[in-house]
Amino acid sequence: LQNALKGAPATIDFYAFDLLQLDGEDLTRRPLLERKEKLQAILPAKNAILRYSDHILGRGEELLERFCAAGLEGVVSKLADSHYVAARGGSWLKIKCIKRQEFVIVGWTPSDKVRAFRSLILGVHDGGKLRYAGKVGTGFDTAELFRLMKIMAPLEQKA
Repeated sequence: LQNALKGAPATIDFYAFDLLQLDGEDLTRRPLLERKEKLQAILPAKNAILRYSDHILGRGEELLERFCAAGLEGVVSKLADSHYVAARGGSWLKIKCIKRQEFVIVGWTPSDKVRAFRSLILGVHDGGKLRYAGKVGTGFDTAELFRLMKIMAPLEQKA
């Protein structure tokens, strides 16, 4: 879409996944699967640009794993009998393919420049023990480096 808006050649497909109104009738109080059934019925079966976004019932965790393995952003899980709500609510859940890990700052390496420190030394909890996980030194601006050092310095313990 961004390329097309800039005037560059691009192929754009539109995937329709919900139908909120049909022939003047408000469908937002109808269950999701009923709205999708009506949507599928009015879309042309073979259209190169306008496409029906199908759904898969159940097996959400398996589907998320497959999508993440394929490099996709994630999935949106919806309750099949949910009504349409314009704001985010509990019946729709966006799940992204982001891996998270909690780390503990176990130390820092000194800097030979004007930086407060060169890098943070990280550990991870593993079976009741703290295991070395690596270092991180990028992504901090100067103010953030000094703010972190102000918090960490009073906690320093000589090993």
